[in-house]
Amino acid sequence: MKYKIGFLVAVLISGVISTSAFAQESFLDKVQKTINQTEIEKGYKSLIGNSEGLVKDLEKQIKNMDIVEIEKTLGSTEWLNGKNSKIIKAMVEKQLPGVIEEIKAQLEKAPNNTKLLIKLAVAYQFGAKYSLAITVAEKILTLEPGNYNAAMIKAQCYKLMGETEKGAAYLEKFMKAQLSNPDLAQMLASMKMDMGQEEKAIKELESSIGKFPNGKKLYEELAKDYEKIGEKGIKFFVDGKKVDFSKYGKIEPVVRNGSTMVPIRVVADCLNIGISYIPKTGTVTLINKGKTIVLKENEKTAKVNKKVIKIDAAAQNIKGRIMVPLRFVSEQFSKDVKWFPFNKYGIISLN
Repeated sequence: MKYKIGFLVAVLISGVISTSAFAQESFLDKVQKTINQTEIEKGYKSLIGNSEGLVKDLEKQIKNMDIVEIEKTLGSTEWLNGKNSKIIKAMVEKQLPGVIEEIKAQLEKAPNNTKLLIKLAVAYQFGAKYSLAITVAEKILTLEPGNYNAAMIKAQCYKLMGETEKGAAYLEKFMKAQLSNPDLAQMLASMKMDMGQEEKAIKELESSIGKFPNGKKLYEELAKDYEKIGEKGIKFFVDGKKVDFSKYGKIEPVVRNGSTMVPIRVVADCLNIGISYIPKTGTVTLINKGKTIVLKENEKTAKVNKKVIKIDAAAQNIKGRIMVPLRFVSEQFSKDVKWFPFNKYGIISLN
């Protein structure tokens, strides 16, 4: 079974739980708090729909320390509200000691099996036995110095013990010695935010996005951090590189009727597209790799290789700058556009 620890990161680093509380609470208490403080959309239907089936699934997942499946079960149902979360708490408390003993028994036959050691470290972390989890993580790292899951467990346990600064220092050192990883970068930035190092955290994330332009969690963390510091304005990343709008007369993206509009020059530079503009007719032409798109100011139609199609937003002249609908143009030139909201703004990722 392929192991991931995304659930640990998602729940244990959750911003709704204070760091000081971690040291005194079990994992189950933290899950309980997260469930109680997380707003679930009204009317959202359970993907499982059967509480009895959910209990059986969860029992099996806990026994196997299958973190990926636990994440899916906990994260994708509304069944966890209120009294039902207590059932999960009791279930894990009952099963966890047996799970630990079973993993230890398996390790007696294969003491250097890193997959089993990871499971044991996670089980100790679930049970708030952080020192034991760190000891197991360190053994893994002697066997596999570049094991980033073990590094994450060790750093996170320091945080849970109230030693966030120590965890961040360890993680930073590990990332310099080993290949970086988007999950590690996200965790390190989160720790720096907790330590009040907002500027360093944001720079860390922006730099990491340059290395991992498709790292969804990095953008989500960055959006959350922008919101914490009250950052304003739409941010734009193309293939991981943040666009500096000061080069374009400080005309930044704007949202019109739900569509993000960007200066035509930005689109040309970022997508390597040839452009032309005829002021008299308000006609914008974009050309790249055999595809030609023609837009007209204030018209919700476009010509794509002479085929006329409807579009959600028309090209517009805003403060003397020609703005075009980013998503439409980008997708026509085979770029993937993602939106990560913060405050009343958002981050646009274009890859």
